[in-house]
Amino acid sequence: TRAAGDTKASLALFVRARNLAEAAVAAAPGQRAALSIAGEIHQDYGRVAYELRDYPSADASARRSMAIAQQLLAIDPGNVDYRNNLGSAENAIALTALASGRLEDAAAHFRASIDTREHLVRDAPDNTSYRRNLLVAYGMLADVLGYRIGQNLGDIAGAIAALQRVVALAEAARVADPSDRRAPFDLASAQLRLGSLLIDDGRPQEAEAVLRQARTHTTALLAPDPRNDRVGYVDAVIAARLGDALAATGRTGEAASELSRARMSALP
Repeated sequence: TRAAGDTKASLALFVRARNLAEAAVAAAPGQRAALSIAGEIHQDYGRVAYELRDYPSADASARRSMAIAQQLLAIDPGNVDYRNNLGSAENAIALTALASGRLEDAAAHFRASIDTREHLVRDAPDNTSYRRNLLVAYGMLADVLGYRIGQNLGDIAGAIAALQRVVALAEAARVADPSDRRAPFDLASAQLRLGSLLIDDGRPQEAEAVLRQARTHTTALLAPDPRNDRVGYVDAVIAARLGDALAATGRTGEAASELSRARMSALP
């Protein structure tokens, strides 16, 4: 049903499935299969509710999913699927908190998700899904702490630290699989964000170095695909922020050149 775009009909189906799953859990308390199914349904229900901007329902479903994951982990602490579900539930709670303007709550749950995902990556360092989920969680934490314009906690140092971890994860992914074009894009995007925060933090020389590293990745991605709008946009913003960093160090001629490059890149 969701493939056809009928999310409201999907939500009604999920409500019915959720109620049936909860009835099964009530009939067999502690039964792992029933709990697992209920947890999965709550995750899906929460995602649909979030898409419909029904944040109270999304939050309630995510919290129920978290409680189920915790209950399952109490039964089987080493189960990686249960741990991964816990990390996903914490992340979902953080997203609904962020959408509702509860920034402190969002940051706390992003951190909880990160803690779970760090352990997953530590125990399975070659699992690309675990690594990417961790990378995304750090990026969202950085948004809440200091990167998201007009809606952040003002913790620039914390945001910089989170983005440094994103850069490290993206670089590790790039090295592990040189054929993966998403990894260098992730790396360039993270370095752009990190460089931007370093400028805001009064560290333009550090920002310049990071932004120039970011450009090496967008340049490499654009070489075989020069009309890639997504990469081209990031490349243009890198030029603009490089201009800001250079201007902050008094190198106005170089800054003007970068800003001109950014404007030219933005032209159709």
